[in-house]
Amino acid sequence: MNQFPFSLTQFTILQTIVRAGSFSAAAEILYISQPAVTLQMKNLEKQVNNKLFLKRGKQIELTEGGYLLLRYSQKILLLCEETCQALQDLKNSQIGYLTLGASQTTGTYLMPLLIQSFRKEYNHVKIQLHVDSTRHICWNVAKGIIDLALVSGEVPFDLRSYLHLTDYADEELALIASPEHFLFQTGKKASITKNELYNLKFIFLEPHSTVRKVLECTLEFHMISIQKLKIEMELSSIEAIKSAVESNLGVAFLSSVAIQKELELKTLVQLNIEDVTLSRTISIVMNARRYRSKATKLFRSKTLASFYHPCLKLNTKAIL
Repeated sequence: MNQFPFSLTQFTILQTIVRAGSFSAAAEILYISQPAVTLQMKNLEKQVNNKLFLKRGKQIELTEGGYLLLRYSQKILLLCEETCQALQDLKNSQIGYLTLGASQTTGTYLMPLLIQSFRKEYNHVKIQLHVDSTRHICWNVAKGIIDLALVSGEVPFDLRSYLHLTDYADEELALIASPEHFLFQTGKKASITKNELYNLKFIFLEPHSTVRKVLECTLEFHMISIQKLKIEMELSSIEAIKSAVESNLGVAFLSSVAIQKELELKTLVQLNIEDVTLSRTISIVMNARRYRSKATKLFRSKTLASFYHPCLKLNTKAIL
């Protein structure tokens, strides 16, 4: 039997030192003495026959060997966590923990509804939700931090070999306006042509946002020129855009899920574009190589497969 030149305890201390920035801070976090931390790292350097740390005044930096060991230690400890979770799933009827991820709009307006639906049957499951850009969420799925994610942006090409992607649903991108907008005040129907779009004042999200990029690609696909649209304002959040549109400062394209309440309350109205339906795809993202806990499987096969929302067209067959 092989005797490895490192231990899980040493890996835990190494990662804590890197996160905390010093041996003393790591000792406080781990509730052990600083000499014990120092001794463990000296022993690790001897055992792997590599210098792991460089001192730059009070700062500690990793050597090339230190970075190499850190990367592999992260993978090893993650597998250990998965092993414990798998054994726990097997041992008892409880299904434990679930870490979900979502891109901004999906995480704000759709994922809470899905979690609520899941909790009705499995209220003992502890759930964490991470909301970030599509790229960051996909990175965390690839690294094993997130069990399952729903994203609407473009999945990074360099991560696709690590991920399993499934088209979950198509969601309409609605053109919204205030009930006080001149189109409604003049008695015109809530329907316009593509060319009439260029006469309207638009409010968009900031250019760097994933939602903005998805919207621009969708508009270009339908031969609607972004350059010709009169973009009067660029705001940093969907809620800010909704408030601006309600104040009749312009019109906007937004996720239909995000505006459902406002449409019901009639503080916003939807404009139809003749012969054009704008939509985007929401995808399920999972790690292609990772153990899938019982909670993850149930969330996918039960909650996602049976969920109903009037603004979504589900691809149920692909989920099952």
